Amino acid sequence: MTAQQLQLLVAATGFAGVIDVALAALAFRNRDVPAAKRFGQLCLVAGAWALVSVPYQLTTSESTAGLLYLCILVCTLAVPPLFCTFALEYAGHGEALTRTRLALLWVPATTYIGFRMTTPLHQLVPGGFGSRLSTASPPLLDPRGCCSSLPR
Repeated sequence: MTAQQLQLLVAATGFAGVIDVALAALAFRNRDVPAAKRFGQLCLVAGAWALVSVPYQLTTSESTAGLLYLCILVCTLAVPPLFCTFALEYAGHGEALTRTRLALLWVPATTYIGFRMTTPLHQLVPGGFGSRLSTASPPLLDPRGCCSSLPR
């Protein structure tokens, strides 16, 4: 990936994040509309995902890339439960979202997030973020590809 392509990708990602946050603010304003609150939550998480991706794409520090990757992971794992709750409320089946069902919907995501966050304590995931960024360039400009800094 060339530097010009990286700049375009970063700009588009940042713009998408700003649009998502603006949609979340609009949904919050109209929270009395059915499913607007859930839509706002979904847009807020998608916006956070995009906005955290911008520094991740530009960082040259392994520790920063690792921290940002975990933040992106939290956002990505929050999208499916939020989408399910939004879809149910939008379809008019919001009464199906009991506390028990909501908890069950969030169990896989929170379990995985907890597992990933505590990896340094239990060492069950081999690898990590160590010594994969060999150049002083952002991960997307690394000749080995954009996934060179991700845990294996």
